[in-house]
Amino acid sequence: MEIKNGRVKVDTKRFIEKYQPLLDKVKTEANELIQDILDEYKFEDIFVCFDGGKDGHVVLDLFLKQLSFDHNPNDEINVVAVIPDSNQEYEELKRIRLLTFKYNLMLSPCFYKDTDIKTALFMHGEKKPKNKIAFMGSRRTDYEHLKNSSKKEPTDPTWPKLLRVYPILDWDYPTVWAYLLNEDITYCSMYNNGYTSIGIKSKTKPNERLKIKVGEKDFYLPAYCLPSSSFERCESRV
Repeated sequence: MEIKNGRVKVDTKRFIEKYQPLLDKVKTEANELIQDILDEYKFEDIFVCFDGGKDGHVVLDLFLKQLSFDHNPNDEINVVAVIPDSNQEYEELKRIRLLTFKYNLMLSPCFYKDTDIKTALFMHGEKKPKNKIAFMGSRRTDYEHLKNSSKKEPTDPTWPKLLRVYPILDWDYPTVWAYLLNEDITYCSMYNNGYTSIGIKSKTKPNERLKIKVGEKDFYLPAYCLPSSSFERCESRV
């Protein structure tokens, strides 16, 4: 560990090696799920939800890499980006999302600002009525209602009629980070400064469990140093 430019730098190689066996297993399962969907449905039926956060990066990257085996280079991937409160969005999160779209030319972003995910999906259904298969970056530990979910399931009756697909539903927090680091994915730099979950400004803070003291100064370890999802969202409430 070293302090450089006001940030704590930790050896990522050892971290990746520690979780590599589990990562290989869950990555294979995710790839098989994605391929099953690509085999079963038309490409125009599919879209990916991506807000610029760590989990969205993993799902989008998994999808793009699996797609690269047999896709038509002229195909466009619709990507739904929901911004709950544009006045309270971090510029860094916005920057990394736009950067992702810029360097993946096959992505066709659909932005829905100042609304919730449910309303955004209704709006998207009106805009892109053929999109009926939604790839999502949720994990089982994110919300109570996901505890008994399956990796493929229809939406509830009060939601837009979609098939939700969760490639990383059973991934744990360290495995998400092992994937991001191993694949060298450019992610939001706030994660390097102690933020483990990023929501709106007024409800997002660095995770106190990552705070360390070096000499007389306080520093925050990178997000991947948090050992589990148990305290992932303690400092972020959207």
